[in-house]
Amino acid sequence: TDESFRPRRVPLLRDYLDQLRNSRR
Repeated sequence: TDESFRPRRVPLLRDYLDQLRNSRR
């Protein structure tokens, strides 16, 4: 049961980086 470690529930990291980049615009 590696559902907790699955990269399917890691969209926050991408959103976080995206927001940071947008803010640095």
